[in-house]
Amino acid sequence: MTREPLTSSGPSDLQLVAAANRGDAAAMEALYERHRDWVYSLARRVTGNRDDAADVLQEVFAYVFSKFPGFELTCRMRTFLYPAVRNTAVRIRDRRRRTLDIQAVAEPAA
Repeated sequence: MTREPLTSSGPSDLQLVAAANRGDAAAMEALYERHRDWVYSLARRVTGNRDDAADVLQEVFAYVFSKFPGFELTCRMRTFLYPAVRNTAVRIRDRRRRTLDIQAVAEPAA
């Protein structure tokens, strides 16, 4: 697993958030590109399922992007993202488990 470098080339997350708040779509895309693998990896570990992890990725970034304009990043981006990813992944995982349980009960025994 790779860790987010404390210093990286290119604009910082804080600079990207400021640009996204001004309507810069490229800044939003850069935030997505920078964090998508980490979000997907965490979601995959929580859900245990690739399709569910992809759903988590989509929902989390839809949530993040809905915060613009007006989003204030007061911590590291991953610190902000972690609870959103974890909570979304747990919700989706639990929903899938309930669906599988209902399907198992509904199927007649042979």
